[in-house]
Amino acid sequence: MVRGKTVIEKIENTTSRQVTFSKRKGGLFKKAKELGVLCDAQVGVLLFSNTGRLYDYSNSNSGYAALISNLCY
Repeated sequence: MVRGKTVIEKIENTTSRQVTFSKRKGGLFKKAKELGVLCDAQVGVLLFSNTGRLYDYSNSNSGYAALISNLCY
């Protein structure tokens, strides 16, 4: 049985949208952690909610300073 294409569009219900954001945020951070472990890569994720709250993940011991310095050079 073949699945049809899922249409990606804004979730109008505020509560459902927040629940979906929370679940997907957890999944995104988990994938970032897996990528860092499996590939021995430095990974950093910055995520802003629709309310402006910042969520972040970094697998670097020195935090974002090391990741950003690598970007600048």
